[in-house]
Amino acid sequence: MKIEILNPIEHDGKRFERGVVELDEELAKIFVKFKYAAREAISAVEAPAPVAGAKGLPPTPTTAPGKTK
Repeated sequence: MKIEILNPIEHDGKRFERGVVELDEELAKIFVKFKYAAREAISAVEAPAPVAGAKGLPPTPTTAPGKTK
């Protein structure tokens, strides 16, 4: 299970630093119980959001064809 460590955690003699880590589900659930320490990793964080004007999205006034500044 992937979680995001928000603040460093020391557990069982090991230090977990900030960032997204993959842990076994049992340990991840323990960490996530402490809202200030960790949260479940959000898939949107891993994949960049689509950019306006990209394939499949309507053009914005600044990206519309023929638009000049």
